[in-house]
Amino acid sequence: MKHLKTAILISLSAFLLSSCGGGKSTGPGTNPDPGTGSNSLVVTALVSGVAAGAGVFTSSFSVTVLDSMAVAVNDAQVTINHAAFSVMTLVQDPLQPGVYTGTANSYNPGAYTLNVTRGTDIVSNAIVNGPDVHTITAPTTTDVLSSGLSFNVTWTSAAAATEAEIQTKDLAATITADNGAFSVPASSVARVDQEVTVRRRNSVTPGGGRAGSTFKAEISVSVQPIVVKSSVPSLIVTALVSGVDAGAGVFTSSFSVTVLDSLGVAVNDAQVTISHTALSVMTLMLDPLQPGVYTGSVNSYNSGAYTLNVVRGTDFVTNAVVNGPDVHTITAPTTTDVLRPDLSFNVTWTSAAAATEAEIETKDFAATITADNGTYSVPASGVSRADQQVTVRRRNSMTPADARAGSTFKAEISVSVQPIVVMSNLVLVNGSVNGSDIGGGLFATTYLVVLKDDLDNPIINATVTFANSQTGTVSLTEEPLIPGTYSSAEFNYFEGIYTLNVTSTIAVVTDATVLGPDLHTITTPLTLGVVSSTLPFTLLWAKTTTAGEALIETSDFGPEITVDDGSFDVPASFNPRTDLRIRITRKNTGTIPNTRAGSGLSASIRNAVEDVVVQ
Repeated sequence: MKHLKTAILISLSAFLLSSCGGGKSTGPGTNPDPGTGSNSLVVTALVSGVAAGAGVFTSSFSVTVLDSMAVAVNDAQVTINHAAFSVMTLVQDPLQPGVYTGTANSYNPGAYTLNVTRGTDIVSNAIVNGPDVHTITAPTTTDVLSSGLSFNVTWTSAAAATEAEIQTKDLAATITADNGAFSVPASSVARVDQEVTVRRRNSVTPGGGRAGSTFKAEISVSVQPIVVKSSVPSLIVTALVSGVDAGAGVFTSSFSVTVLDSLGVAVNDAQVTISHTALSVMTLMLDPLQPGVYTGSVNSYNSGAYTLNVVRGTDFVTNAVVNGPDVHTITAPTTTDVLRPDLSFNVTWTSAAAATEAEIETKDFAATITADNGTYSVPASGVSRADQQVTVRRRNSMTPADARAGSTFKAEISVSVQPIVVMSNLVLVNGSVNGSDIGGGLFATTYLVVLKDDLDNPIINATVTFANSQTGTVSLTEEPLIPGTYSSAEFNYFEGIYTLNVTSTIAVVTDATVLGPDLHTITTPLTLGVVSSTLPFTLLWAKTTTAGEALIETSDFGPEITVDDGSFDVPASFNPRTDLRIRITRKNTGTIPNTRAGSGLSASIRNAVEDVVVQ
């Protein structure tokens, strides 16, 4: 189209309007009129309206004037008038002999009147109707065309024009009837960013012009960009949106799309985008270290629809949509639970809606696909490491319709719970609570725990506690010169249940219990009591409950284990002392589950009688 100069609007005098036939009606309903003239000029005139988008229109006016010898006429007065803008005088283009131009920032359907005067050479009151503005109903910018396949163009208008003209980037302007439909042949669908233009036109032959004269008015509407893809799927696309729980309510998302051609060769020149209402459009970047892999990331995760588009020339995967699952919550196990390596355990989770699948994983249990039904049992083989982690990954997936076999588009959200403590069944744990009489009716208690790993190396830096309803919790301290040995002491003794807890990187004891025996009293013999040096004597003690065993010891006898029945016969001393000391220690034992042989837990109370006389 010829370059158009700036329009100059002027008001002509009543005399000039009369001489140019300005008295004719120029309203929208005016019929086309060839007008009159001197038949001495060749006049070709065009009013061209163009839709500039979003309801904005512009118009250009171009009139070429030649004399009877086809020589350009540069001294004519050329006007076009319309009811919407009165009279427009066109300006002769200094770069185009015989061409007169003008522009307007609007388009108006209805009657346009052309007048050309050059002395006695006249074309007067030729009228053509500008067509009404039409709407292209197909294709739209949301459609995807297939290369090598024809497609239909449709449009609507209030009244048919003399003709319509259809044009694409690959189809030259083609005249057709203004009947609202046209089929673009397959040979004209090639460029990937296609544009479709429908131009509707009315025309009249000026009655006062020489042969070849025309007066036309047209309106042009376009739709772009329209995506064109290959009609045969040619890309293998595997795409993943992966949301990850980073802890404390913080999520991140990574995007990875691998693009291969039909031969399985990496495609490094594609345009890859993923969009979401919360993200708008994200263009992924080719990973320089991974051919054919396009990546991106954001510091958030959003459930809902993700849309994938991959463009490489006429090879496309377009508008593939997958839903990111809602964020779920793992309800078991929790960080306060302690797992056992010899037992399976259940993983449970809650979510708003089931995903296509769920995937369960621990540090010792490879990712395993299951139904997203909120529960899964991890076998004992998946519980080994002491600092365990449980991950539940929920995933939706779809197969892009316009990609080759093997293509997938997946979106997943991954939530983990860690650390989860796992007890070791290979460690050695020996713990004891030992109460003893320290004289004057006073007692003291010592606490001792020895920890060793599966190779009998000391387990250091553990947290070790004993708890009793009367003493509260007693924390044991690792002996500085004896690694793996933990101890504490206090001036008191209480009967009742003692609870041992141990936490370290490789050993866990949770709520191992033992019953501390009640206090007993030695009733026979007493201090300064007399026993024979050559005869046995009976030892008696009083108690409320029976312990698991009693340990009898004198200065010259024992220690001897016996039943805690309150009586024991001490044999005659082999080498008697005159100031005999007698001790009775009563003890209960408990077990520590999930530890190796040799482990144990005990609680004891010892009472003594000093200075028994031997004769």
